[in-house]
Amino acid sequence: MAVKLEEYRGGKTRHTCPACGHRREFTRYVVVETGEYVADHVGRCNRYNKCGYHYTTKQYFSDNPNYTPPPFDCTKIAVKEDNRPVTFIPQEHLIKSMETAYSSNNFYWWLETNFGKQAAEEAFLKYMIGTSNCIWPGATEYWQIDINHNIRQCKMIQYNSLTGKRDRNLGVRFMGKKLLSNEDARLDQCFFGEHQLSEHPEKTIAVVEGESAAVVCSIAYPEMTWIATGGIYGCKWTTCPETVCKPLENRNVVLFPDLGSTDEWKQFAEKVSKRINCHIVVSEDLEAIATDSDRHNGLDIADFITRKYS
Repeated sequence: MAVKLEEYRGGKTRHTCPACGHRREFTRYVVVETGEYVADHVGRCNRYNKCGYHYTTKQYFSDNPNYTPPPFDCTKIAVKEDNRPVTFIPQEHLIKSMETAYSSNNFYWWLETNFGKQAAEEAFLKYMIGTSNCIWPGATEYWQIDINHNIRQCKMIQYNSLTGKRDRNLGVRFMGKKLLSNEDARLDQCFFGEHQLSEHPEKTIAVVEGESAAVVCSIAYPEMTWIATGGIYGCKWTTCPETVCKPLENRNVVLFPDLGSTDEWKQFAEKVSKRINCHIVVSEDLEAIATDSDRHNGLDIADFITRKYS
């Protein structure tokens, strides 16, 4: 019997963590052959550094030696390879989201308060960030635009305008299939900010986890091109490096992991370098200056930058 963490297919595949209680942050283990959950509490919290709950299948089977997997159902075997062409989102959706005034965007207000109006406006334009005026008014719409300027996905996150932190109760929403009115569309993600790589081929590429961190870092360190994975395993950059990381080819790349993820990102870097011809290193600068409290809270490079500017 093979088991694996459930693949992301929208909010319904992310659950409430049994440890910290955060909604849509818990990934369950499923039986590969059947697609059934092993058990509701067997899985990993995506708040790796702030919660850290991870009840593995090995632990569960040890605690429950009489466990019997659900009956085999061949109709639930997932298709491993999707040969359909990738669907791109029409540009008019991005344009419409950018027409909403910045003053309506909670993340913009926080950015302007901390870094000034000019820096905030330039960052929003550079990353082509939009604003929601319907589902979550004031929420930020991060458009994933690939190196060829095709729009691959739209990720919506609501922020607190005073703290710049995302609303964990709402989680995130991927809007691509809703915008296309096609639940069967194939939407392969890419790095957030990837479209800049073709515009600045000479710059070192800096990779962070969160989209907001990439935006903040681009203001503080504009000599590099900052892109985001959208999560520690986001955009499948660790599972499909041959395709997702292709834009990093022949470039100098520096990874800036959140505190607590450095060792894991070193493994990712090694995996990517074996498949993509690029010079890739992992920064340990944050680990060198972090306090125990910083590590406990899983801070990222943007948190340290904000301290400096505030």
